[in-house]
Amino acid sequence: MIEIHTARLALSIDESQLTSFNGVYEAQARDRLAEIWTVEAIDLPHYHALFIDKNIDETFDFFSFVTIAYIDHGYVIDPQEAIDIVEAKKQIEIDLEIINREARWGAEESIFFDDWWPRPAYQADKQMLEFGIALKDFYQKVINRTLNRIILTRNGHIAVNYSLSEDDLYSDKTLAYFQGKLDEICQAIKIHEGYRYQDVDEEKDYPSKSRMINLILSSEIF
Repeated sequence: MIEIHTARLALSIDESQLTSFNGVYEAQARDRLAEIWTVEAIDLPHYHALFIDKNIDETFDFFSFVTIAYIDHGYVIDPQEAIDIVEAKKQIEIDLEIINREARWGAEESIFFDDWWPRPAYQADKQMLEFGIALKDFYQKVINRTLNRIILTRNGHIAVNYSLSEDDLYSDKTLAYFQGKLDEICQAIKIHEGYRYQDVDEEKDYPSKSRMINLILSSEIF
Protein backbone atom coordinates (compact mmCIF):
# COMPACT_ATOMS: atom_id res chain seq x y z
CA MET A 1 0.00 0.00 0.00
CA ILE A 2 1.44 3.36 -1.05
CA GLU A 3 0.70 6.31 1.23
CA ILE A 4 0.73 9.88 -0.09
CA HIS A 5 0.42 12.78 2.33
CA THR A 6 0.48 16.53 1.94
CA ALA A 7 -0.55 19.22 4.40
CA ARG A 8 -4.16 19.02 3.14
CA LEU A 9 -4.52 15.60 1.54
CA ALA A 10 -4.00 11.99 2.57
CA LEU A 11 -4.60 9.07 0.24
CA SER A 12 -3.45 5.53 -0.33
CA ILE A 13 -2.88 3.58 -3.53
CA ASP A 14 -3.40 -0.17 -3.42
CA GLU A 15 -0.81 -1.46 -5.88
CA SER A 16 -2.29 -4.96 -5.69
CA GLN A 17 -5.18 -3.61 -7.79
CA LEU A 18 -2.85 -2.37 -10.53
CA THR A 19 -2.59 -5.25 -12.96
CA SER A 20 -1.66 -3.10 -15.99
CA PHE A 21 0.70 -0.47 -14.59
CA ASN A 22 4.00 0.00 -12.84
CA GLY A 23 4.02 3.00 -10.51
CA VAL A 24 6.66 5.34 -9.12
CA TYR A 25 5.92 7.90 -6.43
CA GLU A 26 6.84 11.27 -4.97
CA ALA A 27 10.45 12.37 -5.67
CA GLN A 28 11.11 9.44 -8.01
CA ALA A 29 7.96 10.26 -10.00
CA ARG A 30 8.92 13.94 -10.25
CA ASP A 31 12.44 13.06 -11.40
CA ARG A 32 11.07 10.73 -14.08
CA LEU A 33 8.55 13.32 -15.28
CA ALA A 34 11.29 15.94 -15.40
CA GLU A 35 13.17 13.66 -17.80
CA ILE A 36 10.09 13.08 -19.95
CA TRP A 37 9.14 16.76 -20.13
CA THR A 38 12.72 18.12 -20.08
CA VAL A 39 12.01 20.41 -17.13
CA GLU A 40 13.35 20.69 -13.59
CA ALA A 41 11.87 18.35 -10.97
CA ILE A 42 11.66 21.29 -8.57
CA ASP A 43 9.03 22.77 -10.90
CA LEU A 44 6.73 19.76 -10.41
CA PRO A 45 5.84 19.93 -6.70
CA HIS A 46 2.18 18.98 -7.22
CA TYR A 47 2.96 15.63 -8.89
CA HIS A 48 2.89 12.58 -6.65
CA ALA A 49 2.69 9.51 -8.89
CA LEU A 50 3.52 8.28 -12.38
CA PHE A 51 2.13 5.10 -13.92
CA ILE A 52 3.51 3.41 -17.03
CA ASP A 53 1.90 0.43 -18.72
CA LYS A 54 3.78 -2.77 -17.92
CA ASN A 55 3.83 -3.70 -21.61
CA ILE A 56 5.55 -0.50 -22.71
CA ASP A 57 9.19 -0.44 -23.72
CA GLU A 58 10.52 2.72 -22.05
CA THR A 59 13.52 2.85 -24.36
CA PHE A 60 11.26 4.59 -26.89
CA ASP A 61 11.14 8.38 -26.76
CA PHE A 62 7.34 8.49 -26.51
CA PHE A 63 5.05 6.23 -24.52
CA SER A 64 1.67 6.55 -22.81
CA PHE A 65 1.66 7.36 -19.11
CA VAL A 66 -0.65 8.48 -16.33
CA THR A 67 0.15 11.14 -13.75
CA ILE A 68 -1.45 12.01 -10.44
CA ALA A 69 -1.19 15.57 -9.17
CA TYR A 70 -2.86 17.38 -6.28
CA ILE A 71 -3.88 21.04 -6.39
CA ASP A 72 -4.91 22.82 -3.20
CA HIS A 73 -7.37 25.66 -3.86
CA GLY A 74 -10.31 25.09 -1.52
CA TYR A 75 -13.50 23.13 -2.04
CA VAL A 76 -15.57 23.65 -5.19
CA ILE A 77 -18.86 25.24 -4.18
CA ASP A 78 -21.19 23.76 -6.79
CA PRO A 79 -19.59 20.89 -8.71
CA GLN A 80 -22.83 20.08 -10.54
CA GLU A 81 -22.94 23.53 -12.08
CA ALA A 82 -23.40 23.24 -15.85
CA ILE A 83 -20.14 23.65 -17.77
CA ASP A 84 -20.28 26.00 -20.74
CA ILE A 85 -18.74 23.69 -23.35
CA VAL A 86 -18.61 26.43 -26.00
CA GLU A 87 -16.82 28.85 -23.67
CA ALA A 88 -14.37 26.15 -22.55
CA LYS A 89 -13.52 25.29 -26.17
CA LYS A 90 -13.09 28.98 -26.99
CA GLN A 91 -10.70 29.49 -24.08
CA ILE A 92 -8.65 26.42 -25.02
CA GLU A 93 -8.34 27.78 -28.56
CA ILE A 94 -7.13 31.11 -27.17
CA ASP A 95 -4.56 29.31 -25.02
CA LEU A 96 -3.34 27.39 -28.07
CA GLU A 97 -3.03 30.62 -30.05
CA ILE A 98 -0.81 32.01 -27.30
CA ILE A 99 1.32 28.84 -27.27
CA ASN A 100 1.72 28.96 -31.05
CA ARG A 101 2.62 32.64 -30.97
CA GLU A 102 5.08 32.39 -28.10
CA ALA A 103 6.76 29.41 -29.76
CA ARG A 104 6.96 31.46 -32.96
CA TRP A 105 5.47 28.61 -34.94
CA GLY A 106 4.23 29.24 -38.46
CA ALA A 107 0.77 28.08 -39.51
CA GLU A 108 2.01 24.67 -40.67
CA GLU A 109 3.78 24.08 -37.32
CA SER A 110 0.94 25.21 -35.07
CA ILE A 111 -1.45 23.06 -33.05
CA PHE A 112 -5.23 23.49 -32.87
CA PHE A 113 -8.21 22.21 -30.90
CA ASP A 114 -9.86 19.25 -32.65
CA ASP A 115 -12.60 17.91 -30.37
CA TRP A 116 -13.55 16.73 -26.91
CA TRP A 117 -12.58 13.12 -26.10
CA PRO A 118 -15.05 12.75 -24.37
CA ARG A 119 -17.11 15.86 -23.58
CA PRO A 120 -16.86 17.01 -19.96
CA ALA A 121 -19.21 15.10 -17.65
CA TYR A 122 -19.47 15.15 -13.86
CA GLN A 123 -20.21 11.95 -11.92
CA ALA A 124 -21.74 13.08 -8.64
CA ASP A 125 -21.50 9.68 -6.97
CA LYS A 126 -17.71 9.72 -7.44
CA GLN A 127 -17.23 13.51 -7.11
CA MET A 128 -15.34 13.20 -10.39
CA LEU A 129 -15.22 15.19 -13.62
CA GLU A 130 -14.04 13.38 -16.76
CA PHE A 131 -13.10 14.98 -20.06
CA GLY A 132 -10.65 14.50 -22.88
CA ILE A 133 -8.99 16.76 -25.43
CA ALA A 134 -7.82 15.97 -28.97
CA LEU A 135 -5.49 18.36 -30.76
CA LYS A 136 -4.77 18.54 -34.48
CA ASP A 137 -2.15 20.01 -36.76
CA PHE A 138 -2.45 22.39 -39.71
CA TYR A 139 -3.38 19.45 -41.97
CA GLN A 140 -6.31 18.41 -39.70
CA LYS A 141 -4.47 15.33 -38.44
CA VAL A 142 -4.99 14.48 -34.76
CA ILE A 143 -1.56 14.66 -33.11
CA ASN A 144 -2.36 14.57 -29.40
CA ARG A 145 -4.95 13.12 -27.03
CA THR A 146 -5.26 13.35 -23.26
CA LEU A 147 -7.91 11.76 -21.04
CA ASN A 148 -8.45 13.54 -17.74
CA ARG A 149 -10.23 12.89 -14.47
CA ILE A 150 -10.58 15.49 -11.75
CA ILE A 151 -11.49 14.07 -8.35
CA LEU A 152 -12.78 16.69 -5.94
CA THR A 153 -11.45 16.72 -2.38
CA ARG A 154 -12.12 18.69 0.75
CA ASN A 155 -9.35 21.16 0.00
CA GLY A 156 -8.92 21.06 -3.78
CA HIS A 157 -8.72 18.30 -6.36
CA ILE A 158 -6.69 15.35 -7.57
CA ALA A 159 -5.88 15.43 -11.28
CA VAL A 160 -5.45 12.06 -13.00
CA ASN A 161 -4.10 12.61 -16.51
CA TYR A 162 -3.63 9.98 -19.23
CA SER A 163 -1.25 11.17 -21.94
CA LEU A 164 -1.28 8.97 -25.04
CA SER A 165 1.78 8.00 -27.04
CA GLU A 166 1.87 8.22 -30.81
CA ASP A 167 1.45 4.44 -31.05
CA ASP A 168 -1.67 4.51 -28.87
CA LEU A 169 -2.95 7.61 -30.65
CA TYR A 170 -3.04 5.81 -33.99
CA SER A 171 -4.00 2.38 -32.72
CA ASP A 172 -7.49 0.91 -33.02
CA LYS A 173 -7.98 1.12 -29.24
CA THR A 174 -11.24 2.83 -28.34
CA LEU A 175 -11.95 5.56 -25.81
CA ALA A 176 -13.61 2.89 -23.65
CA TYR A 177 -10.29 0.99 -23.55
CA PHE A 178 -8.44 3.96 -22.06
CA GLN A 179 -11.31 4.75 -19.71
CA GLY A 180 -11.03 1.18 -18.44
CA LYS A 181 -7.33 1.72 -17.81
CA LEU A 182 -8.07 4.87 -15.80
CA ASP A 183 -10.77 2.98 -13.90
CA GLU A 184 -8.07 0.59 -12.75
CA ILE A 185 -5.99 3.41 -11.30
CA CYS A 186 -8.89 5.39 -9.86
CA GLN A 187 -10.28 2.31 -8.12
CA ALA A 188 -6.90 1.74 -6.48
CA ILE A 189 -6.96 5.26 -5.01
CA LYS A 190 -8.57 5.78 -1.62
CA ILE A 191 -8.83 9.27 -0.18
CA HIS A 192 -8.66 9.07 3.58
CA GLU A 193 -11.61 10.07 5.71
CA GLY A 194 -11.44 13.74 6.62
CA TYR A 195 -9.96 14.69 3.24
CA ARG A 196 -12.81 13.60 0.95
CA TYR A 197 -15.11 16.03 -0.78
CA GLN A 198 -18.03 14.78 1.34
CA ASP A 199 -16.05 15.79 4.45
CA VAL A 200 -16.27 19.51 3.60
CA ASP A 201 -17.21 21.63 6.61
CA GLU A 202 -18.57 24.89 5.25
CA GLU A 203 -18.08 26.59 8.61
CA LYS A 204 -14.36 25.77 8.76
CA ASP A 205 -13.14 25.16 5.20
CA TYR A 206 -12.53 27.82 2.59
CA PRO A 207 -14.37 27.76 -0.75
CA SER A 208 -12.48 27.70 -4.04
CA LYS A 209 -12.57 30.64 -6.41
CA SER A 210 -12.36 28.10 -9.23
CA ARG A 211 -15.45 26.74 -10.94
CA MET A 212 -15.56 23.43 -12.78
CA ILE A 213 -14.72 25.12 -16.10
CA ASN A 214 -11.55 26.55 -14.51
CA LEU A 215 -10.45 23.07 -13.47
CA ILE A 216 -10.67 21.94 -17.09
CA LEU A 217 -8.65 24.88 -18.34
CA SER A 218 -5.93 24.46 -15.69
CA SER A 219 -5.36 20.76 -16.43
CA GLU A 220 -2.47 19.23 -18.35
CA ILE A 221 -4.34 18.95 -21.65
CA PHE A 222 -1.56 19.76 -24.12
